[in-house]
Amino acid sequence: MVKAGMFIVLDGIDGSGKSTQAMLLKKFLEDQGRKVFVSHEPSNRTRTGKMIKRLVKSKEGESFTKERWVFLFSKGMKENNILIKKELNKGCIVISDRYYYSTLAYQLERKEWKKYSDKFLKPDLTIILDIPLDVSMKRIEKKNGEQKLKRAVFENKEFLKDVKRKFMTMKNFKELKIVNGNMGRRKVFEKLKKEVEKR
Repeated sequence: MVKAGMFIVLDGIDGSGKSTQAMLLKKFLEDQGRKVFVSHEPSNRTRTGKMIKRLVKSKEGESFTKERWVFLFSKGMKENNILIKKELNKGCIVISDRYYYSTLAYQLERKEWKKYSDKFLKPDLTIILDIPLDVSMKRIEKKNGEQKLKRAVFENKEFLKDVKRKFMTMKNFKELKIVNGNMGRRKVFEKLKKEVEKR
């Protein structure tokens, strides 16, 4: 039995299938009669989130320091936490496509993780989708080509190699599970569904 007011996060490197799995999970829960709210980081529902989405695909963003990105992502998440809390209080199951785990992996060192994560609402369950780096790059190129998008600031193989390494060291977060995201979308979804149903 999945409880109402549950906060679920799907995270991982670019191209790991977060958005696809979020939609599959949403449909599964709604078919059970649950109210579901899908959130994203950065969020299209907040002013800062919209700005971040523009900057990660811009020349301006390429010159930003790590500190500048952390400031923006933090501000955006604080704004989005207000919306998430409202939905949880209504009894909705909130599914977030990315959360502070991405900031930990993309911008921060391990010694900074606890202090940073303590600033935000804690999820009930976080699933990191793990895929090979080459698969990530192929999916990024395919998506950017199909949607005619510029490559984002962080969509760089060497950079993502370090990000993937950091995601794999997050096993100390009690709410977090790492799932192989390279099994085909249906098999991945079955794994996610089992993790959600356990809670």
